[in-house]
Amino acid sequence: MGRVPDQCGVEIRVQGLHLDQARRAVGVGGTADEHSRAERQVGAHRHPTTRAVVLPRGGGSLHEELHLDVAGRGQVDAHLELGQEGGSERLAVVVVRNRLRLGVRHCNDLSTVSAVVRVSSFLILFPRRPCADQQCTLQRSIMSAVTRPTRKVALAVAVLAVIGGMTACSSASPAPEGSGSTGGTLTTQFAGVPISLNPALGGSGGSAIFTSLPYDSLIYQTGDGELIPDLATDWTLSDDNTKLTLTLRDGVKFASGEVMDADAVKASLEYAIDAGGGNARYAGPVDSIEATADDTVEITYSSAYPDAPYYLTQYWSVGQIIGPDGLADPDSLLTSSDGTGQYSYSASDSVTGSTYTYVRNDDYFNPDAIQYDKVVVKVIGDPSAVSSAITTGQVDFGSASPTTAGSATAAGLDLVTAPFFTWGLTMADTQGAISPELKDPDVRKAIAMAIDRDSLANALDADFTHPNGQIGADGIDGYVDGFGFEYDVAKAKSLLADAGYPNGFELTVLTENILDSQTTISQAIAGDLGKIGITVNLEVKNSVPDFIQAALSKEYPALIWPVVGTNSAQVLTNFTQPGVTNPFGNTDPTLDDLYGQAQSSTDAAARSELYEQITKAANDVAWFAPVISTDNIFVVGSKVENVTASALNPNPMPQAPDAQYAWKHAAE
Repeated sequence: MGRVPDQCGVEIRVQGLHLDQARRAVGVGGTADEHSRAERQVGAHRHPTTRAVVLPRGGGSLHEELHLDVAGRGQVDAHLELGQEGGSERLAVVVVRNRLRLGVRHCNDLSTVSAVVRVSSFLILFPRRPCADQQCTLQRSIMSAVTRPTRKVALAVAVLAVIGGMTACSSASPAPEGSGSTGGTLTTQFAGVPISLNPALGGSGGSAIFTSLPYDSLIYQTGDGELIPDLATDWTLSDDNTKLTLTLRDGVKFASGEVMDADAVKASLEYAIDAGGGNARYAGPVDSIEATADDTVEITYSSAYPDAPYYLTQYWSVGQIIGPDGLADPDSLLTSSDGTGQYSYSASDSVTGSTYTYVRNDDYFNPDAIQYDKVVVKVIGDPSAVSSAITTGQVDFGSASPTTAGSATAAGLDLVTAPFFTWGLTMADTQGAISPELKDPDVRKAIAMAIDRDSLANALDADFTHPNGQIGADGIDGYVDGFGFEYDVAKAKSLLADAGYPNGFELTVLTENILDSQTTISQAIAGDLGKIGITVNLEVKNSVPDFIQAALSKEYPALIWPVVGTNSAQVLTNFTQPGVTNPFGNTDPTLDDLYGQAQSSTDAAARSELYEQITKAANDVAWFAPVISTDNIFVVGSKVENVTASALNPNPMPQAPDAQYAWKHAAE
């Protein structure tokens, strides 16, 4: 186990949206000189708001509140307590709203271990001295302090790795670059078939795995949300957020053998905008794209677009660059790939609708970044089947549901979670073309008030599901504390009666059973609307592509589909720009004005205030009846490590242009 050092540190970094990353290190034991050295050591790497605090050897206590400023949004409270109790050290951390990432910096080798903590509170007891059965002692202490539900037990196990590492000064961290081996096959899972294997027509978020493996993007987003170079080695956004200049990487080739240059990138970007895919809108208000040099592309926007770099990452198909041969024959992209990525799609090794296989690209610009010779994506929709496949080793990584997460952790598998979707009912037909009732804002508000969010969140598992009455999830920039639609059946009935519908009406609602497994959320919404006399007829599609096609047909007045965004302006675009959740082309001058102001603002505090105004104005028009926010839950098999996710990036991808961010073989 190793000796317990005289002085070690606990590093706490709050991880959330638009947070200043504040850190605090706490040294335990040691002489005054050692404390001084520890402070200097921490200080050399810390954020300006960080300070080191030491607890003298042999006694004392520490009980402090750590307040972290959230880019003009007020305060997020974290509570750190370290003291002595019965010969043991005691560590307690309470997280009020955002996630804490705990890491331990060891004085022996400066290695770091970490775990993501997502419970409201926990208490851990650990001995001051190593003993023969220390690990068992630690486990008993944690398990006795953390009780059901199962999710908390699983987190206790994760934290055990952190504290166990601290007491023994050994590393249980994700593998550093170079550990483990490379080669072999990685098998992952996705719930549905790809929307398209043509990136310009493909999906976003987690479904981007089908296209991001063979098509590198201009910019790469790490699991922690950082934007790093990929096909673009540098990028600059003008002061007014209307011009993005990208410097391209030299020596990159497409699968066809063609060299990537500025003309090829310009052509790919223009094709992605014009191809008619669901992600085209994320290109932003593009006015022109120019190849100003062989290695330079300049994108000019007709209005401010500060999110431009974010939407050129691997999760949004606009930034996935297609080669000239693929652009010349787009149909060929359904059976082969013409990208610059680490892998090429192998149709001969794939089974449409079931298994999609990608093989190593030996001409990749950074071969050291490639961790596997082959990546297989299996389509498995049933959460129980996913859990079984990972537990038995048939799949190395896959999504979980709240009902299967417990069994995965009981089998000794790791969970990776991050906040992601906000689910709700989109009332797309606000002009009443199909359902005249939806033209009345009071009817739409009545629908929003009729939904029992708390009951649904509890039924789905409160550890991963959170009631939410506003367009964005708690934690995004623009979330307003204490605001949102509230459950009020009497008020909802009154609004309906005043609008001329005392007996309710019938409403056809489009939904699907891939993301909304077994249509659980959809049925709950339908049941709640029945309480105010609205009879919901659910039209269920069995695949995401079928759902999208139906949603864009303008044949359905309302639909149930999740929305995402790291700020309320991004979420708003789901309802103001053409797409699945705005098939009828709704616009609103107030929302458009607030969006424009937010995009143009260069002051973080002012922009956050505008984001909050967007949140409130969105509820005023009531195009969307928000219901719950859910976490992405992933299960990681025993053979894989270095899988990370965060609120900024809730969809882990296995490949990265830099090996330190890629998934790796777990060290033997």
